[in-house]
Amino acid sequence: MYTVLSEWLPEHQLWPVMWLWQQQFAQRAQFELNEFFSQCSHYPAIKQHRSQLYRRLIGLLMAEDEQLKDDPWPTMQRYQRQQQDTLAQGADDYSQPLNDMMSTLLSHLRSDTIARIQDYIVAQGARTGLPAALIQSLVHCIEQQQPMALQSYDEQQLRALLNLFYIGLCESLGPVKADQLLSEAIQRGGPLAQALAVAR
Repeated sequence: MYTVLSEWLPEHQLWPVMWLWQQQFAQRAQFELNEFFSQCSHYPAIKQHRSQLYRRLIGLLMAEDEQLKDDPWPTMQRYQRQQQDTLAQGADDYSQPLNDMMSTLLSHLRSDTIARIQDYIVAQGARTGLPAALIQSLVHCIEQQQPMALQSYDEQQLRALLNLFYIGLCESLGPVKADQLLSEAIQRGGPLAQALAVAR
C-alpha cells in the first residue's frame, strides 16, 4: 500500500491514510480496497485517480517483492508520536501556525480568487455551524491583512475553517494546485500546522 500511495500523496496526507489502512484495513480481505478508497475520497488525488491506484495495487500484489519500497512502519511510528506530542500542547498553540499558513496561502492568490474563497467560506461556514466570530476573524484577516484571533476556538473548529478554505481553493484553482499551495503553507507553519491539516 505504501509503495503506491507514496507516489500520489504528499507526506501530510500520506501518513494519516497509511494509519487508516493499518488500523482498519490491513488485516481485511483485498476486495475491501474499494471501501478503503471510499473512506479516503476526500483526498483529491485518491478521488481522481482511484481506478489507477486500484490497478497499480493489484499489479504489485502479483509482482516480485523487489518492486516494493522499504517498510514505512518506523516512519509511521515517528509520525504518530509527533502528532501526539504536538496535539498535547493544546489548541491555543495553533493560532500562530494557522495564521502563518493563511498568510502563505493568501500571498499566492489573486484578489478575485481570494474573494471567491471568502464568499464560499462565509456561506458554507454558517451552514456547517462554525462560530460567526471565527468566520468574521478570517474575513478581517483577508480584508485588513491582520492575524486572526484564534485563542477562543478549539482544534476541531480551526480544522473545519482550514478545510473550508481548502475546498474553496480546490474549486477555484483545481485540486493539484490547491495541494501544492497547501503543502507549502504547511511547511511554513511547521509540525503544528501539519497536525492541524490532518483530516479526521
